[in-house]
Order: sequence, then structure tokens, then C-alpha cells
Amino acid sequence: MAAITLEELLAAKEARALRRERMRAEYPGTGVSLSVNIPGAEKDSPRIRALFGHALERITRAMPVVASHTAHGIAGPHAVLAVEGDGAAVKAIACRLETEYAYGRLLDIDVYDAAGAAVSSPSRGPGRTCFVCDDLAVACMRERRHTLPEIMAAVERLFTAFHAAMSRGVSENAAYYASLGLEAMLHEAASFPSPGLVDPFHTGSHKDMDFFTFQRSSAALSFGLARCAEAGIRHEGEARNLLPVLRRIGLEAEKDMFRATNGVNTQKGLLFSMGLALGATGLLVRDGLPVTPPNVSAVLREMTAGLVERELGGATPRTAGERMFRDFGISGIRGEMEAGLPSVLKAGLPTLESALGRGEGCNRALIRTLIALMAEVDDTTILARSPKLESLRMIQEKARTVQHGRLLDQDSWQDALWRLDGEFVRANLSPGGSADLLAVTWFLYRANGGTVHP
Repeated sequence: MAAITLEELLAAKEARALRRERMRAEYPGTGVSLSVNIPGAEKDSPRIRALFGHALERITRAMPVVASHTAHGIAGPHAVLAVEGDGAAVKAIACRLETEYAYGRLLDIDVYDAAGAAVSSPSRGPGRTCFVCDDLAVACMRERRHTLPEIMAAVERLFTAFHAAMSRGVSENAAYYASLGLEAMLHEAASFPSPGLVDPFHTGSHKDMDFFTFQRSSAALSFGLARCAEAGIRHEGEARNLLPVLRRIGLEAEKDMFRATNGVNTQKGLLFSMGLALGATGLLVRDGLPVTPPNVSAVLREMTAGLVERELGGATPRTAGERMFRDFGISGIRGEMEAGLPSVLKAGLPTLESALGRGEGCNRALIRTLIALMAEVDDTTILARSPKLESLRMIQEKARTVQHGRLLDQDSWQDALWRLDGEFVRANLSPGGSADLLAVTWFLYRANGGTVHP
């Protein structure tokens, strides 16, 4: 995008001033001017217009608007409004709209009195804060404290906040797919016997949570799941640019989860994987494409390209995931997502579809699928509890023994799984990563039109 020249910028300012004067001449009284305040070359784009339109809608809800006029030019969108009310009162509303949400920093809402003079706000003091830091913007600009890349990175974070906030307006499509995501989370927690995991009858290798903790957690995350799907539906541009928005939604949803569980981390990992799957689903809905497992896989690969190297490839490991990647070369759920859910497509879905297709009950089909995933997945949840590769390989071998022995085809299959559960509990091991992928497997099955019979 070509940068706007100084001459073009000055001409745009004159045009905006002329619009204000024309509005004031026709509607004497308090006036409002709305524009975007974005450094750099980007002055008019789909996301800028979306931000501008949202701000204009908020203004019209917050103030008694008499008349308005909107124009789009090289310097970006601009609106002038005639409103009822005292200038100081209207300015207070404008300041609230600019500061209520983080992305309000990208807006300029100026208020003018009947004489055309700008109305100042005593509460704001000497001016607005910097995009990058909490100091005054005018001071940072005068001293050139921040580079343009730093400023533009701050602008990107504010746009991410805006897109995340817009996902709160959940559409019917987003609500539908989120309901399937919630169904998947509830089914995963309800299936039994699930070796080492929480189920309706015991807490497995977990001492800080039970089945009801998972029910509360899943309910608390339901709105966050819907927001992830909605973010995908509303997203404009490449799939990779949706990831920061989904992560911001995820951080906000985590707070809901922790509030519901009194600080217990029940489904943080599942929120990541299900949130990305729902975001990918939203992108497919946006593009009018079928929500099939291969399509979701392809979108996830595009969305998360380079994720493992960016987040796990640091020279000095700082997190458990980075240490596992350094020590064992295991990339966990990031690697699974970047590769497009290969464990789900190659092990989880074929097992689930086959079991349900031959009339197997939902619970046994879920456990059969869990075992298939445990046999294949390099589960970092196991390594987090026992940082030895032997522990992971032992879990995988136990799962393969169940498969090869066809234990799930026997009438006493539950007894065999309870015995395996006892081994896992004694070793304090929990295949939580495989359980998360079980939920994703169920979601993809149902989103693709898969049916379930009693």
C-alpha cells in the first residue's frame, strides 16, 4: 500500500473541516467528528472500515444523533454528526467510548460546540497515552522513543483486541458449531473407564478435580468456543492472521474456566485445540466450504504454519513444552496442529467412524478411540508428570496391547480398562493430551454430519 503524502494528508484534513462546517451550518449545536487514528500507510482497508463502522454504531447508540454524514477518502473513513446535548456531556461520552476498550485507542472522537470550537476534557489531562507505553503520546513522539515497527506491532495488538471483541456477537452458525464443540468436551469427560483420566466414577490420577469440575469448566468455556467460531466467520484475510485473535479469545475464556473451577486447570489444553478447530471451522463457513476433516486440517496447517519453530525452537528453553522439544524432539499439541491433526485423521476418526458404523455404543466407541489415540500420540501431558521418555512409551505400548488383544471386543472390556486405570493411577500418569484429541475427533465427526444412535 502506497504511503499517503503530506499534501494528501493536508487536503484530507481540509475536507474534513469543511464537512464539519457544513454540518454545523445546517444543524447548529454540538457536533461530533469520528475518524481512525492509525500510524503508517494503512488508512483505509476492510478492517479499518469494520472498526470505524463499529465505532459509529456505538456513537449512535450512546448519543441522540440528529444527523450524520460519512465519507471515505485516501486518509480513511470520516463521519460528522450533529447531536443533541451539552458539549461537555457529549465529550464525556466520547472519552468513555475511546477508553472503554483497548482498541478505542485507534479512534479519534472529537466534539465541537455551537461555535465550532473543540471541546476539551478536563478528565483526560494533557492528552492521550502512547500506543506502545503508558506515557503521553506527545512526549514519546517528540523524543522519538519508539521505532515504527514497535508502534505498528502495538497497532496490530489493538486490532487483535478489536477482532476478539467482535466475536462476542455470536451468529447462528457459530452457536451451532460451538454446541458440537461443547458436546465433544462433555462426551470426552463422560466416557469411562478412561485410564488415568477423570470420568463420572473416579478422578483417575487427578487429586484436584472430579467429573463435576469438568462439567462446570465445560459450561464456562462454551461462550469462548462460540467466539472462536464467530471470529473465524468474521475474519478477513489469511488464516494465519486469525491465530492471534483466537489466542486472545482463549486467554479471556481461561479466566471464565478458572473462575468456575476455583483456579483448577481442567481444560486449558483442550481450549487451545478445540478453539483452533472451531476457528478453522468458522473460516470454512465464511468461504462457503464444507466442514470436513480434510478441510479443517488444511486450514489448521495454514493457520499454524511455523508455530513450532517460533514457540519451541528457542535456544534457551523457558517452558515445559520447550524443554520437551529440546530433550525429546516432541512438539506436543503445537506440532499436532501445525501438521493438521494427523493423529486425529489417521487414528482417531477411522476408529470412531468404524465403531459407530457397526452399531457400537457411544461410550465404548469413545474409549476405543481414546485407546487408538493413546497408542499413537506423543502425549506431553504424560511427560509433564514423568519427564522420562520411557513413561510415554509405556503408555503407548499398553494401549497397543489393548488393541492387539482385542480387549475392547470382549464382554469384560470394562474390567480390563479398570485394571489398566489402576496401573496408570499408581504411576500417577494421565494421557490428557490424547483425551483432548478425543474431544477434537468427536467434534470433527459431528461437524461432518456424523450421527449417533442410542
